Amino acid sequence: MPSHIKKNNSAKKHNSALKIGLVGYSGKMGKSLQKLIKKSPLFEMTAKARSEDCFSSWESQKIQAVIDFSSPELCLKSLKWCIKNKKAFVSGTTGLNPKQKQALKKAGQIIPVFYSENMSVGVYLFSQWMKAISSADFQFLLEDYHHKDKKDKPSGTAIRLKNHLPSAIQKKLKVKSYRKGKEFGAHRVTLKSKEEVLTLEHKALNREVFSKGALKALQFVIKKRKGFYDVKDLYS
Repeated sequence: MPSHIKKNNSAKKHNSALKIGLVGYSGKMGKSLQKLIKKSPLFEMTAKARSEDCFSSWESQKIQAVIDFSSPELCLKSLKWCIKNKKAFVSGTTGLNPKQKQALKKAGQIIPVFYSENMSVGVYLFSQWMKAISSADFQFLLEDYHHKDKKDKPSGTAIRLKNHLPSAIQKKLKVKSYRKGKEFGAHRVTLKSKEEVLTLEHKALNREVFSKGALKALQFVIKKRKGFYDVKDLYS
């Protein structure tokens, strides 16, 4: 037990904390989540996995829900485990194809499932502002910036933002992705005409904003019997 956690705090955590199975614990988001979970009396990590072989050692009675930030393939493996054991599932794994996303929605008929490529409240507000853009008299550019190790281009958040635009604007939208340094995540939409320029931007200042969103999503979805949910259900 870490020295900075008092004994009475530990007992409270053991008795009432939400017990989490964390998939993708060795990744950047997994490490960020572990730090928050250790600090909070509301959550306890009772199992973790970074490959599909790990699930065989999981004891379902010690897990109430699974948070997944891994790969598309491992995400579906952890989803399968949750369906089998009737556990709530939260995932922010990016790079999923339409068929894999459909599998998440279908699982919502059996268990509570929460999925979003980005769980920050700022990006949710950004996406709502995107819906208000109705004029086609501009040139449109969507840019996404992420750390050099991020594999999917464009990002899941960029795709989500694009999908909030009217279809006529989506067709003329240019998307550019940049992968460099240690950027946590930034998305910028620029509208340009001969007379004026409008820029909308969201920038994550740390990875904790996404981790807090995932834990908030867990608290939301654990109360549901079944269903498929995303950020609009969490923040609207």
